[in-house]
Amino acid sequence: MPSNRLKAAFLALLLLISCCFGGCLSAEDEAVLAPAALPDNLDPQLCEGETASFIVRHLFEGLTVQTPDGIAPGAAESWTVSADGLTYTFTLRPDAGWSDGEPVTADDFVFAFTRLFDPSTGSEAAADYLAISGASERLAGEEVPIGVRAEGADTVVFTLRAPDREFLSLLSLPAASPCREDFFRETHGRYGLSLGDILGNGRFILSTWDGEYIRLRGRGEDEGTVIRLEPGAEAPSIGKKRRRGTIPGSTASCLTSRCRSFRAKRSGRPSPPTSRNRSPGRKPPFRPGCGKGWGQLNCRNLPLTPPSTAPALPETRPRV
Repeated sequence: MPSNRLKAAFLALLLLISCCFGGCLSAEDEAVLAPAALPDNLDPQLCEGETASFIVRHLFEGLTVQTPDGIAPGAAESWTVSADGLTYTFTLRPDAGWSDGEPVTADDFVFAFTRLFDPSTGSEAAADYLAISGASERLAGEEVPIGVRAEGADTVVFTLRAPDREFLSLLSLPAASPCREDFFRETHGRYGLSLGDILGNGRFILSTWDGEYIRLRGRGEDEGTVIRLEPGAEAPSIGKKRRRGTIPGSTASCLTSRCRSFRAKRSGRPSPPTSRNRSPGRKPPFRPGCGKGWGQLNCRNLPLTPPSTAPALPETRPRV
């Protein structure tokens, strides 16, 4: 389970979201947020910046999710951990599915981690998962098995070379989102780069991405809820069917992958990234703004304030 500090960070995030908005969304409302810019890549293994992270966390769901009470089941309904802390076995939810109706399978997670550790992918987030057996060698170009395998369609098994007390938390980050191989191959190198080249398993689907704004539409329990991200959105009148607002910078800073509290907890202090040469068991570097955020809006109970009272969501790039 995550530490009290990690829980506090997530509770603070939810509090910031609640405090910076005023009024509630009905099932038909559209929340309009004003980021500084739209992202150009929504590939979970590669996305950068708070805005991309925010969007990806709504389009995809990892094996675990962060809640105010700590780690909770996401795409997995349950898991077990071996006594030595080296083997994690996850059972997928029977209703876990992609937005096109196909079921999420264990192979989708195996393929995602295969991509993550492929040197040609160039994912900075891979450095956080080096406790997984074979990860360092695969990143170095060696053809060795990695410690992620499928046992049937609904069971994912991770084998670690060293225990990682934050492993369950790491599995809630965008880099650990599933990736369906057949769809990925069909994008011919454009995965995550356009509306037709992204397929998620999360609570929302990407319905519009046209260079001017991005619109997310809820599915399942969130059906009827819409989030629109539009840079430079004007201060509006608040009508019955649409509420506009922005995420204040203090909240946005917690929406990045390596939320500052989360990253500081793992590293102890800020330090330069060591990417692929970090030895197993050592804490990964602090890299604010890398864009693998774990914050999400509860859009069915989301209060909003007019943009004139809150700063816009900034777009940051990784700093080393």
